[in-house]
Amino acid sequence: MVVPLAVTSGAADVMPPEESRTYRMLLGGLAVGYFIVIVMGLVSGSVDNVINDIFVCVVAAAIAQDARRVGQCSIMFAIFACLVTIFNVIQFIGLLSAKNTIESPGASYLFSLDCPYDVTLKVGQATNVTVTSDGRQITLPQNYDGVQFHFEHMCNWRWVVGNVSTLLSLLLDLLASAIGCKLWRTVRGGVGGDGGLLQGPGGGMPGMPPAGGPGGGGGGPGFAGFGGQGNTLGGGPGARAAPGGPGQVGGPRAGLFQGQGQTLGS
Repeated sequence: MVVPLAVTSGAADVMPPEESRTYRMLLGGLAVGYFIVIVMGLVSGSVDNVINDIFVCVVAAAIAQDARRVGQCSIMFAIFACLVTIFNVIQFIGLLSAKNTIESPGASYLFSLDCPYDVTLKVGQATNVTVTSDGRQITLPQNYDGVQFHFEHMCNWRWVVGNVSTLLSLLLDLLASAIGCKLWRTVRGGVGGDGGLLQGPGGGMPGMPPAGGPGGGGGGPGFAGFGGQGNTLGGGPGARAAPGGPGQVGGPRAGLFQGQGQTLGS
């Protein structure tokens, strides 16, 4: 993914310097918070929970470093923050609804360092097992659902750090979405249109001159859409006028347009 960080001319003037400085300080704090959460995810081995935050962290840090990026990157930051928030909300809901399994503990042990629990499983086919109390072997029938497994030491500091990083990531995402949307509305109100994403000087596309040339907008002074002497289309040496008089349509090689040329927009 290519992240366009270039700005159009005048993008830093979309808001007062004090307000721009305030937003940059907030985004700088967000970038630091995201960096800490990402490190926590790396240490705990739960990188999948925070990998989406990398994009928001990079854009927030880029805006915080350069005031000229406030205008151009505002909509991109808002979009990234809102999308990541949606994904992390869905992920966190799944974490809260998780049950104890043979792979990981459930929601009741999110922040526990010790979590002994039992899991009841169903036997998919007839299975011979050994009774631990007397050593007897018995056969469990197919689809028997009374087999219990006891698990201990499934929770540790990595488990807790990973869950804490997921919770902090969601809180940062909600805060980033609120700041990003407010920043974009401020920039949009300052420059109009789409918030400066596709605007250049004079309200046109970036790098293009204002409409109407040096004289201003289209139709204003200095704008000449068409000019010069009028010509007769279909005319030429030996051309004949249409039956019924000059300027009427009809007949072979009829003159479609005749008369004096006019200057549009003058």
